[in-house]
Amino acid sequence: MFDPSTHPIQYTYGLLVLAICALCLVIIIARSLKNRKLSAKPFVITPYLQLGPNGGTTSDMELRWLTAAGDEHRYQVVLTTIEPASCPDGQTLRIHVPVVSALKIHSHSDIALDTPRLYRSHVVALENLPPDTAYAYEIWRDSTVIFSDQLHTRKAPHQAFRFVAVGDPGTKGDGQTQVAQRVATVRPDLIVQPGDIVYKQGLFSEYLSNFFPFQSKLLSRYLSVQVLGNHDVTRPDFRKAHSLSEFPDSLAWYYVWSLPLNGPRRAALWSNVEPLRGARHLRRTFKSNTNARYPGMGNYSFDYGLAHFVVLDANVYMDWSDSVFRQWLQNDLSQSQAKWKIVVWHQPSFTSHLRHRVEQRMRLVADIIQNAGVKLVLTGHAHHYERSFPLNFHIAATPGASLIGKNGNVEGDIQLDKDYDGVTKTKPQGPIYIVTGGGGAPLSIVDRDVPASSDQWQSFTNKLVFDRHSFSIIDVNADSLTVRQMAADGEVFDSFMITQ
Repeated sequence: MFDPSTHPIQYTYGLLVLAICALCLVIIIARSLKNRKLSAKPFVITPYLQLGPNGGTTSDMELRWLTAAGDEHRYQVVLTTIEPASCPDGQTLRIHVPVVSALKIHSHSDIALDTPRLYRSHVVALENLPPDTAYAYEIWRDSTVIFSDQLHTRKAPHQAFRFVAVGDPGTKGDGQTQVAQRVATVRPDLIVQPGDIVYKQGLFSEYLSNFFPFQSKLLSRYLSVQVLGNHDVTRPDFRKAHSLSEFPDSLAWYYVWSLPLNGPRRAALWSNVEPLRGARHLRRTFKSNTNARYPGMGNYSFDYGLAHFVVLDANVYMDWSDSVFRQWLQNDLSQSQAKWKIVVWHQPSFTSHLRHRVEQRMRLVADIIQNAGVKLVLTGHAHHYERSFPLNFHIAATPGASLIGKNGNVEGDIQLDKDYDGVTKTKPQGPIYIVTGGGGAPLSIVDRDVPASSDQWQSFTNKLVFDRHSFSIIDVNADSLTVRQMAADGEVFDSFMITQ
C-alpha cells in the first residue's frame, strides 16, 4: 500500500494534479451550463420597439434587446414584408446587423467598487422604411432563429390610427397582467405609457422583475413611448429624492428607453432636470450608459399619423414658468400642422384624488395648451380613471408672489363646458383631461385616495371610476377622436367623441 509519509513529494504532486483536474472539470461544467442557459434564455430583455433619438422628426424606429455579458454571438435581423404584398419601395426582404454596446449596471452588492455588472445592448435602426407596412421579423443568432414576431411601421401623416394609454403598470401584479392581455386584443398601432413605468424606485432590477416579463409580448410587436413619472426618478413620495449611492441602478428609465431628443435646451446647468447624486464612479457609469438621453430625453414630441404628440416631464424639479421651456412648448405646438394635438404627462393638474389634487404645477402650461387647440391631455399618477369636463384655466397671479403655492397648488379661474356630452354635442370648449392610471398598480381606495361620494368630487370632474384596472383606447380619425375606457375584463365603461 502507498504510504504518503514515505513519498511526500509524489503525494503533494498527486494532490495538485487532482485539484487541477477537478478545477478543469468545474470550468467545463460551468461553461456547459452557461451555454445551455444562454441557449434556453438568450435575452436579458426581450426585443422591444422604440422611436429612437431621431424619431421625433423622422419616421425612424428602433428594435432593441439586451443580452448577458460574454455573449459573443453574431446577430442579424431579417425583415420580410407581409402587407402590402408588394412593398412600396420594391424591397420585400431586408437584413439588419445590430449595433452592439456595453451597458454597465451597478447593484447594491458592488456599490463600494467600480465593478458594475456588464450587459450587451443590441440596437437595430429601422430607417427609411415605407410607412404603414407590416413586416415579419426574425432575430438570428449565428445560424439559428431565436426570436420571431411582427412589426408595423409608423402611419403616414394623413392616416387614421389607434393608440392606447396605460399608466402606472409595473408592480408585478395580476392587474398588470390582465391589462396587458386585454391591450393585445385591441391591436393598437401605438402604446403610450404616462409614467411610473416600474415600482417602486425605477430600478433596473425592477424592470427585469416587475415590467418586461409582463409587457414583452406587447412591446416586441407594438411601438411604445414612455413618460417620466415620480417613481421613474426614484421619488415614491413627490417630496423625496434619492441618490445613486442609495439605489445604484436607479434612473434606469434613461438607459432602458430610447426616445426622441428634440426637447428644449436647458438655459442653465442642471435646470429643470432631476439632479444626479451619488458617488463619482456611480455617476460616471450612469452617464456612460445614457449619453445624451440624460438629461435630454424627459421632454419630447413626435408625429404619428394624423396626430402630433408632446410628452412633458411633470416632476417637482421642473419649472414650467421657465421662459425657455414655455417657448419650446409653444413653438412645438404652434408649428405642428397635424390634425390633432395630444399632450401627455404623469401628474394630473386636475383630479379629485384626495392626496394628488394639490399637485397642480402643470396648470402653468394650461394657457399654452388651450391656445394651441389641444383637445386631449393624458396623465396617470392617480390609480384610477377620471375624466374632466372640457375646461379652460387662467392663473390668478399675485404680483411678486410665486405662481406655485407651498403645497403645490396653482390658484386660478376654471371655466367648464358642461354643454359638451361627447355624444350629441362633440365640440369641446377647451381640453379634456384624462387620468388613466389603472394599468396595474394597486387601485385607489375610498376615503384614503378618492371621496366616498361624487358630491365630494372637484367641480371639474365629470367621471371617476376607481374599482377596476383599465386603459384608454383612442381612435384617431380625420374628423374625430373617439375615446373609450376599457376595463381589464373587456367592459367599456366610458366613451366619448371629440370633433373640431
